[in-house]
Amino acid sequence: MTQNLRTRIIQEATDMFMELGFLATSTHQIAKNLGITQPAIYHHFPNKEALYIEVLTTFSSPVEAKLKDLIQYNEVPRDALIEMSVYLTSSHPVNFNVMMNDMNQHLSDEAFQDIFKIYLKTYYQPFLDVFIKMKSNLNEQYTINIIVNHFLRGLSAYIINDPEDFLKVKDYVNFFLEGALKRTV
Repeated sequence: MTQNLRTRIIQEATDMFMELGFLATSTHQIAKNLGITQPAIYHHFPNKEALYIEVLTTFSSPVEAKLKDLIQYNEVPRDALIEMSVYLTSSHPVNFNVMMNDMNQHLSDEAFQDIFKIYLKTYYQPFLDVFIKMKSNLNEQYTINIIVNHFLRGLSAYIINDPEDFLKVKDYVNFFLEGALKRTV
């Protein structure tokens, strides 16, 4: 029963954190939605930050696995980049900007570090792996880290917006890779 309650808490907290963000989600409301007391949550998690970290850890594992699968499945890095981007924009329930704002504004330094590690492992590293495969074709003026950071910032605009936007993700990837300027000889 205890493990079942812990799982239910994580599921409810996931729904609320993903919809409302860290700040707007309260353990009181999570408990109320589950029909339990707030101390029942604190029996499993010492505080709201620990619950948030557990939610992101639990949530991120299948995302990381899927992104790695897409890299393995697609031999052409551009195709992997498109598939990974479409996957995130069509199925990810939280905007990166909301998550990053929560991390920067509302969490302790320790929680920030824990969540940043999750972000690096789950999101950043798979995209870094793809751009590394494209290294010989990348503009040497920019480091791969700068390229990945800008790519993910731009991609975040497509997450949790208009459901039709995921159709435009391929255009975003191509625009990012090719730029807006004509090539001069």
